[in-house]
Parts: sequence; structure tokens; C-alpha cells
Amino acid sequence: MGVQGAQSSTWDQVFEEIAAGRAFTRGHVITSNAGTVGEIQLLNPAGSGVNVQVIEVSAGSVVAQQLGVMRSSNVAPTLFGLGHNLLTGLYDSACELRFDVGGAGGAALVLQSFAPANVMQRLWSRWGPQLSPGEGYSFISTVNASTFCAIFHWVETPA
Repeated sequence: MGVQGAQSSTWDQVFEEIAAGRAFTRGHVITSNAGTVGEIQLLNPAGSGVNVQVIEVSAGSVVAQQLGVMRSSNVAPTLFGLGHNLLTGLYDSACELRFDVGGAGGAALVLQSFAPANVMQRLWSRWGPQLSPGEGYSFISTVNASTFCAIFHWVETPA
């Protein structure tokens, strides 16, 4: 049995999604309030009409800490904005980047990752979670009153 066609790389597929206008990016930096931890969430809102494939996520912190990664349908209270389309001149995303600086919670812990001080690191590279409408992924700081950031890259396709 021989090879029946060329397989494209993950990056070829990502570039195809960019050219089709379905690839987005957005990140945010927050400092949590004294005595609390913070949350940065990529949310695919209920009723969005799209499914989301997260392609890459990077995160970092000003202080060394564990960053929790949580899957949740709970909506972080503050909207930062929509994702920016990577094909210049097109619409913003259906997904929202949201945050909470007063204490995050109410989600299922998926993993924890060590974040050295002042270093951005990839937590998912070329693969990540799929989010149906109404689902989100959050990064949670574990050090009170700390500054941290998360940057998401994702693809949206019709649900």
C-alpha cells in the first residue's frame, strides 16, 4: 500500500486558515488585586456559531509561579476585547478575551505549568484544546497580587 497524497504540516494548515480569514490572536497582561489571584480567559461565547481550535498559547509572569490552566463554562467578569484576525482588514473574532483581577475560580484544573520570572513560554505549540460554544480556557495565577500575561492564537470554524 503506497502513499496516496501529500500530508501537509500543521503550520501549512495554519497558514491556510490565515489565508481563509479564520485565524485570530489576542493577549492581555493583568495584575491581580492584593490577596487574590487573577484570571485571563479565552471564551467561545454561547451562541457564537463557531467551534474553536486553539493553535498556540504562551504565558509568562513577573514573578516565578505556577500558572493554572482551567477549562470552564463560567464567564470571567470583564471583557478585554475580541480576537484580531490575522488576515489584515477582516472582522474580529467571535471569541472573547476576558479577565478577572479579584479572584478567579469555579473551573476544573487541567494542568499547572511553572512560569519562571520574566520569561514568556509556550504552553501549547501547534495544538491545543477545542472549545465549543459556551466553553472557555483560563490561565490562573497562583501568587497573590502578581502580574502575568497570556497570548492565544486560534482558528474559528462554523459550528
